[in-house]
Amino acid sequence: MVDSKPLAAFLTALSSAEGQLGRLEGRLAGASFQRAWQERMALREAASYAWNRGEVVPLDELVLHDNLMDLQAPTLALAEAHAMLRQRRKAIRAEAGRLLTWEGLNEVLGPGVGARNRLGGAFGDLEGQPKRRRRAASTPPALPFLAALDLPHGLDDEHPEALFALWIERLNLLLAEWPPVLVAALLLDLWLRLDPLPRQAYCGPLLVEAVVRREQRTRHALLHLETGRRMAEREGDRWFAADDDLRRITVCLATIACGAAAGAEEVYQMTIAQGLLNRRITGRRANSRLPALAELLLATPIVTAPLAAERLMVSQQAVRTMIGQLGGAVHEVTGQSRFRAWRI
Repeated sequence: MVDSKPLAAFLTALSSAEGQLGRLEGRLAGASFQRAWQERMALREAASYAWNRGEVVPLDELVLHDNLMDLQAPTLALAEAHAMLRQRRKAIRAEAGRLLTWEGLNEVLGPGVGARNRLGGAFGDLEGQPKRRRRAASTPPALPFLAALDLPHGLDDEHPEALFALWIERLNLLLAEWPPVLVAALLLDLWLRLDPLPRQAYCGPLLVEAVVRREQRTRHALLHLETGRRMAEREGDRWFAADDDLRRITVCLATIACGAAAGAEEVYQMTIAQGLLNRRITGRRANSRLPALAELLLATPIVTAPLAAERLMVSQQAVRTMIGQLGGAVHEVTGQSRFRAWRI
């Protein structure tokens, strides 16, 4: 028997994750700024990735580093966050079905992730898999999907390739029987426990996201697991390896729900900002750069005068003039005279 309180919390988290993801999908379906939304959320994911590893990477520094406009020497945390950002962009552009193959992993995430060696040639047919520990017949799992979380003994001595192969094995096992959102939570938990790629820990969330896309649970929405994990921890839902299975899965579902809620909130704010910007740029002459500046403001969390000048191929003074023409649709976030930045 399963205790009623943990089971109720799990069912509530599963319903919330499904609902938030569906709500985000609905808001994005008719939006004209889907690419801009993906770019903004990718930057937030990279900053959250650093935060979840105990580092602070401000969004403005990440944006400037991404455009080769650093104001100071980049830190190691900034470089790692930017590496995650680059890989996330590749993963989003790649077809989900292609990403979930050894060839796709080599192309998108690098040969260190998709190395075949002794693991076989296909995701669904791996060789040398570690054998799963079987539960005693007298204590069957109360919830059948929890059996996939049962790990073999001696994993601390296993090579990273074997851990990654075990994760892929469970992926195939789970997809054959359970819905995508629940599978995503289970796979996220397994990734955090196995930690098969400690130097590329961001690969796990990218692959989990690709699983949901391949199963066509979403067409436009993305999971944003790093952002969701950061928000869930802020609300007290912290993942611990020592917790019982149901508690850990509940936290992973809360991570999915928080990530989807953050994405939906971003869509809402961008919709309002787009309406305000459109009112400012309506009726401008055909060669005006103001519409291009509005698009840049939608696609980037922080815009500086040098960044906008380089992207639009105008002077920095022209950028400041156009920012003034946009009026209340744009807010200054620095308040400094030498380094000024704006956002919608």
